[in-house]
Amino acid sequence: MEKYGVLNFYAENQVFMPQISRAFEFIRGGAIGKLTWVRAREAHSGPHSKWFWDPHVAGGGVLSDMGCHTIEVVRYIANKENPVEVAAWTATLVHPTKGEDNSLVALKFKGGSLGQCENSWSAKGGLDIRLEIYGSDGAIFIDVTRETGIKLFTSAERSGHLVEKADVEKGWLYPTWREHETYGYKYELQYFLECVASGKTSSENFLDGYIVNQTMDAAYEASQAKKWITMNY
Repeated sequence: MEKYGVLNFYAENQVFMPQISRAFEFIRGGAIGKLTWVRAREAHSGPHSKWFWDPHVAGGGVLSDMGCHTIEVVRYIANKENPVEVAAWTATLVHPTKGEDNSLVALKFKGGSLGQCENSWSAKGGLDIRLEIYGSDGAIFIDVTRETGIKLFTSAERSGHLVEKADVEKGWLYPTWREHETYGYKYELQYFLECVASGKTSSENFLDGYIVNQTMDAAYEASQAKKWITMNY
């Protein structure tokens, strides 16, 4: 692709979320000092489609499905530094599936910072996307789906769309607004179109996708071997 100048993109929507983009500006500006630890979590109660539950079809469980998001968000916050070591734990805790429905991936970076990537298919309450970013001089906390600025109480039979993977439709609820913006899709596509129009290389590209998938493979290996895996790129 580089040889022939082919434009390529890695569609990781979460790095285009407005809150995450703003947090990166703070970090780049030195607001929290030296980055030390990033915790990224994405969780819900399970996929809609049946094929997700078959690891022979899907290629894995929740780590394969959602770990790609948390791993790339942590890399993005760490200024695209690649992890040098990976450890992971996977478990099937709730659902009768052959794949894991919960995973935890730990990343070590060359600069000394740590990444913690949490994913779950057994977390009730709708889609849960959160980040905690710690530095030597401060911290940043992001809650994309639970602190939306809207709270709704309803006893009606149908309250309308609330949030992706919503488990209940009555009582106190926390609806999202303009999900195509909240989850970064609008800004992701705008940026990609700008890249196509100007012919510039995307900051999220094939290489990022390759590194993320290599990291997930190492995480599965680490989970089975119960030890840290050294990355070789």
